[in-house]
Amino acid sequence: MSIDRLISKYAIDPDIATTNVLPPSENDIHKQKMAAFAHELRDKFRLVIAELEGDLLTLRYRQFDKDMFGTLRDIWNKLIKMNKELGTHNPLEVAHEVVEYVRGIKQVIDNIEFLAKRHVESTNVDTRLTGRMRHPKLRGLSTLLRFVEFLEDEIRKMTPPSTTQKTWKPPAMPKDLEQVPSLSIKPPPMV
Repeated sequence: MSIDRLISKYAIDPDIATTNVLPPSENDIHKQKMAAFAHELRDKFRLVIAELEGDLLTLRYRQFDKDMFGTLRDIWNKLIKMNKELGTHNPLEVAHEVVEYVRGIKQVIDNIEFLAKRHVESTNVDTRLTGRMRHPKLRGLSTLLRFVEFLEDEIRKMTPPSTTQKTWKPPAMPKDLEQVPSLSIKPPPMV
């Protein structure tokens, strides 16, 4: 067979060709969204952990209060453990766990953030910084709180609406109609 005959035999005419590709199912779309969420969660989680690590180094160098420093280090270690769970657990479960953990210690985080920022500002050296040199700023805890807000939004988006919940309630019956006696109509007798 010549090449021309092979091409004409097996070539697909674009005008006649039909695709047998089915549109993505709901399950496929959910899997794609979950994969994108897992990737973004992993990246942002690493960023939060790195910011907290930088804050810990700064605070250790600046001789921050040992008890508060230890509490911040414990928070950092717990977040690292949760980040390691990402590979073996469902990303939504890990996100729920992070949100619940941070909600539970929100006041502690606020107190540490306030005291740490105040301590760093009070220990800044009075020098004329030129160019790109700047005094350190603590951003780890505020980044963590923004990360939790992001997770709450994503969890809301990723969780399908519950089908067991009633979305419609019947209207309440007016009080006047509760007193109305029922009208019973008897059918005519059959002959």
